[in-house]
Amino acid sequence: MDHRVKPGGDEQRVEPGDDDLFVLAMPLRIRALPRQEKPSQKAFPKTPPLKEGRRSADKRGNERESRLRRKKKNSNKGALIKGMTRRLPVQLLGDLSFEEGLEKIMRKYAGVYALYKGEKLYYVGLAKDLYNRLRSHTKNRHRGKWDGFAIFRVRRVRYLKDMETLLLQIAQPPGNLLSGHLHRDADLTRVLREVLRENTLRLKRMRKAFA
Repeated sequence: MDHRVKPGGDEQRVEPGDDDLFVLAMPLRIRALPRQEKPSQKAFPKTPPLKEGRRSADKRGNERESRLRRKKKNSNKGALIKGMTRRLPVQLLGDLSFEEGLEKIMRKYAGVYALYKGEKLYYVGLAKDLYNRLRSHTKNRHRGKWDGFAIFRVRRVRYLKDMETLLLQIAQPPGNLLSGHLHRDADLTRVLREVLRENTLRLKRMRKAFA
């Protein structure tokens, strides 16, 4: 309830209206609201946003690296052959530093080597002691028949002799007296000959049946 004074000095009692109730209640509502503190800028440091072009480039780079890692993981390239040389002159075999270097890089590996006469392949061989094997070819029946060589460093696996046989069968170098040995069942020519013979007999029987 409010007391108001008339212009003559008399006091008049006035009932509060709707507007007066809103004014009286407004401070109470304000006081009832909890005080919210403004978060400190130190607690949430601002980070500059990445530009769209830079974000896309980073994404493409990550995808490319992932593809390369998967490809390298699934690839078997280099599992057998661990190194090779170009064609080297035979005179290197008399150099002590070359002997020491070759023994160092061939340690724990086997070697496939090729001997050349000019540009033509003369001989293919397989050895664990590569340097001494090459030196021996300068003194045995191959002496003077070759003037250069190449070396292939390979892992010591069980099928190295088969690989040597494969090379001999394909290249057929004139210096190799033997062309390698295969198991009897591996002779596919014999197998195909048997198939051809059976087909020929079958055709003969069919001709007799329709004669």
